[in-house]
Amino acid sequence: MIRTTRFPALAASAIVALALCAAPAIAAPPVNEPLLDKPVGASPNKLPKPCRIKGNISDGGHIYHVPGSPHYSRTRVEPEKGERWFCTEEEAIAAGWRAPK
Repeated sequence: MIRTTRFPALAASAIVALALCAAPAIAAPPVNEPLLDKPVGASPNKLPKPCRIKGNISDGGHIYHVPGSPHYSRTRVEPEKGERWFCTEEEAIAAGWRAPK
């Protein structure tokens, strides 16, 4: 038992600290993975299979490239420039990106 008569403020802090230590860990809510930007330099072969659509920013605007499209292999995703990966074409379109012309 914690004695509270001599140093009440310290005792209250100790009670709070003990309560926090004894409390069960609270898990963070699940993250909606497809909305996360992929790491810089991530290889498309290491991404989940559906998340291989490259979002590229160029003079032509925000353009997405699907695997097999003409510029896919030479397009690099640079998140520091605002570029990103998408899991579906619908996700890319909803985010304001367009298919190449």
